[in-house]
Amino acid sequence: ANSLLTGDPGFINLGNAEKYNNLYWCRNICISNPCAEQMLPSMSVCCLGSIVLSNHLNENNEIDWNLLDDTISLAVRFLDDVLEKNEFPFDEIQQISQQEKRIGLGVMGLHDLLLKMGIKYSSKEALGIIDKLMNFIKKKAYNASIFLSVEKGQFPLLDREKFIRSGFCKESLTPSIRKKILEYGIRNCCILTSPPTGTTSIVAGTSSGIEPMFAPIYQRNYRAHNNGHLLCEVVVHPLLARFMEQKLDYSHFEGAHEIISEQHCKIQEVCQRHIDSSISKTINLPSTATKKELSKIILKYIRNLKGITIYKDGTKGKSPLVPLPLSEAKKYLGQMKEEAAVNDCPNGTCDI
Repeated sequence: ANSLLTGDPGFINLGNAEKYNNLYWCRNICISNPCAEQMLPSMSVCCLGSIVLSNHLNENNEIDWNLLDDTISLAVRFLDDVLEKNEFPFDEIQQISQQEKRIGLGVMGLHDLLLKMGIKYSSKEALGIIDKLMNFIKKKAYNASIFLSVEKGQFPLLDREKFIRSGFCKESLTPSIRKKILEYGIRNCCILTSPPTGTTSIVAGTSSGIEPMFAPIYQRNYRAHNNGHLLCEVVVHPLLARFMEQKLDYSHFEGAHEIISEQHCKIQEVCQRHIDSSISKTINLPSTATKKELSKIILKYIRNLKGITIYKDGTKGKSPLVPLPLSEAKKYLGQMKEEAAVNDCPNGTCDI
């Protein structure tokens, strides 16, 4: 009930980036998909799952560390079990999967968690909370994988001495965890990642990945199902609606476009310290941003990141989503429940 775990087949190296619109070269070494959280060798896969962080608060809106601990242990076991039970399209994929036991435990609902705690995403306090939170997830996930190694066996390709001397282990894991890996092995070659969780976060009803919400209130431009006419509606984020209905202070709500690029990068940098794979996160730039500004951002942070995704507003034509001022939320709040079903389903009701 406290986690949303989903499988992801990863990707196969297609060899020629020019033939595929959704692929690009990574440091002239390999080809990756637009989601930067996994850079995999050919025929390798990663089983992804994400913890809904916003569900791990107690009645005082403080992080429930015991509940989070339980969820992490369950999630690592669950993802490892998926690799055991999954059916693969090719024998080579199955063989590599069983040799690596690669999983990718990530998170979603980070911004919602901060909002419920009364913390602005763009604040210095947020960086401290995120650092503590991701460090906790890292330690508990690695300990869970070590426990599984004792119970079910280490991943076949493991060389314990080389593993604990690798960059992430030396820089990010405590001596006690490295000592346990040397003594007991570890079940999974990689354990942590940060996927975008675009669709799954919608299912979970929370903010995606480690991203801030797009906007607390925005205009959605779309075409009608029946005649293709261009329509628009105003959407209020459910958490903002709840704060307003309960007459709570919502001055700390902000969207991706209100957060300066520097803060986007700082949060990704903090998270990367505690993730052995990589991160899918978008650094939003206004339409007025220049190449010089972009160069400064990349040069300053790229050394501490495994990848960086930048989107300049307006580069893909008219945006389907347009942020609106927070002050306009009250005007539209009462319309949301009435309009949702009508606009989202062609027949006016939800077939599901």
